[in-house]
Amino acid sequence: AWDDAAATAEALARSDPPEAVAQVVGLEQRLIAAHDSGRHTVASALPPPSRRPHVSHQRIVPKGESLLSRLRRWLRRG
Repeated sequence: AWDDAAATAEALARSDPPEAVAQVVGLEQRLIAAHDSGRHTVASALPPPSRRPHVSHQRIVPKGESLLSRLRRWLRRG
């Protein structure tokens, strides 16, 4: 597991991450070298995934004439 963690941290360090991520990766590399499993994980160095907006934040496109509009139109004709 330590070899996999070291390889992952090395790959992250070589990917030219943002400064904050690079600092965490450096910390992770030191913890991996010391075999210290009690503090952090490599996942803490990864940026959070982007969130999709909730369905209620989307606009609903009107699908045509409403029932009330149809009734008014029918009653005006008669």
